[in-house]
Amino acid sequence: MPNKFQHQPLDLTDREIRVVDFTPPESMSSSMKHVKLRESPKYWALSYTWGTPFDTLPLEWDDPNATHTVYIDGQEFEVRWNLEAALRALSKLGVHTIWIDGICINQSNIPEKNQEVQMMGEIYRNARATFVWLGPESDDCSHAIDAIRTSIHSWPYRPERLQRSLLTPEDLTEYKAFAQDDLEDDMALEAIKAFARLLDRSWFRRVWIVQEVVLSRNVVRLWGSRSIARWYDLETTVLLLLNAR
Repeated sequence: MPNKFQHQPLDLTDREIRVVDFTPPESMSSSMKHVKLRESPKYWALSYTWGTPFDTLPLEWDDPNATHTVYIDGQEFEVRWNLEAALRALSKLGVHTIWIDGICINQSNIPEKNQEVQMMGEIYRNARATFVWLGPESDDCSHAIDAIRTSIHSWPYRPERLQRSLLTPEDLTEYKAFAQDDLEDDMALEAIKAFARLLDRSWFRRVWIVQEVVLSRNVVRLWGSRSIARWYDLETTVLLLLNAR
C-alpha cells in the first residue's frame, strides 16, 4: 500500500523550488525534485483554478473532498478534478517538468508557503512558458476556436504588428470592417457567442492571472485537447469583439 506523499524541506535561502516530472506521459506518476532558480532550471508553470473551471460541470469539480490520486515518487498525492484534467492535457503535449502551486508548494507548511508566495513572480518569470488551463472541452469549443481563428486569420498581419501587446486605433478601424462582415453570418455569430462563454470561465476571474500572464515569457492557453500558442491571439480577438459596431 503506497504511503501518502511527504514534501522534503526547501532551502529557501538559496531560492529553491520544487518541480514535478511526469514520465512517461499520461502515467499520472511523477518524480519531484528541487531546483535553484539562480541556476536557470528548465521547467514550465501551470496556471489554473482549484475549483470548477465553469458552472455546468458535475458538482465533483467544485468539491474539495472529491479528488483523484496521482503518484509522486511512488507515494500517493490527492489532487482535485480540475488539476487532474490539466495534468492529463499537459502530458499529451509532452510537457514533463512542471511547477504547480497545488503540488509543489507544501500547503501545510505555512512559513514555507508564505515565503514561496513572495517568490511567485520570479517563478513565473523563469518558467519557459506558462500553461493556462481553462478546463475541459465543452460542446461549443469548436465555435470558440472558430471565433479566434476568424479574428487572427482575417486580419492581414504584418510582422511588426506581432511585436506589439496592444492594437492601435488604425488597426481597430481595419478590424471593424472584417468584424462587420462576419457579424452578418449566423455561424460567425454562434462562434462569437461561444467565445464569450469561453471568457466567462473561472480562470478569467482570478486575481492572480494579471501577475502570471504579465510576468511569463510565453503563455499557452489550454482547454480540452485544444491549445492556442499566443496570448496576443486572445487579446486580438477580445479587441475585435469589443470594437466591432
